[in-house]
Amino acid sequence: QIASRLMGFIREMNVDVGQKVTAGQRLFSVDPADIQGQVSQANAGLAQAQAALADAKNDYDRFGALYKEEAIPKAQWDKIRLQYQIAQQQSAAAKSGLNTANSQMRYATLTAPFAGIITQKMANVGDLAAPGRPILAMENPNKLQVQTQVSADTYAHLQPGMSANLNADNQEATLTGKVAQLVPAADPMSRTYLVKLDL
Repeated sequence: QIASRLMGFIREMNVDVGQKVTAGQRLFSVDPADIQGQVSQANAGLAQAQAALADAKNDYDRFGALYKEEAIPKAQWDKIRLQYQIAQQQSAAAKSGLNTANSQMRYATLTAPFAGIITQKMANVGDLAAPGRPILAMENPNKLQVQTQVSADTYAHLQPGMSANLNADNQEATLTGKVAQLVPAADPMSRTYLVKLDL
């Protein structure tokens, strides 16, 4: 299931159900207006912090020369040094904030994590995307898995990694699978065990 990490309206949907996609292919995009606002705010914060740093640097250089000439007391020089250090830290924090905001922008466009087929589309252009709410479902035809319930007798003979033949209801064709996972807790109603097999 593919979901957005951002809250926003779906601006563009690039795929349909049944379509084959390649890894990295663009699936859909979310309107990044909120993130763009955060980036603009972070840019303004950085500009302000850098201006304050430049001012503090000028004071640091000027008062440093005066302190060497013993023209100002040590307490005043310590205060100027502290202000310069604070300005450096604020500038670094503002840069970090801008980097974080910029990194969020890449989440506005969702791409396929692997090559596969779109099997479901749960939203359309104009719908609101929210973190945790699936927008698309994909499957990888090269990594299919069967889940089935088996009796306690059958479960006792199964081991992870062993091969098993599978017959779908009313089908003569037999598939071969490999036991991927055995869930040791029985269903309390049916008293059967869940087995997952890789095809």
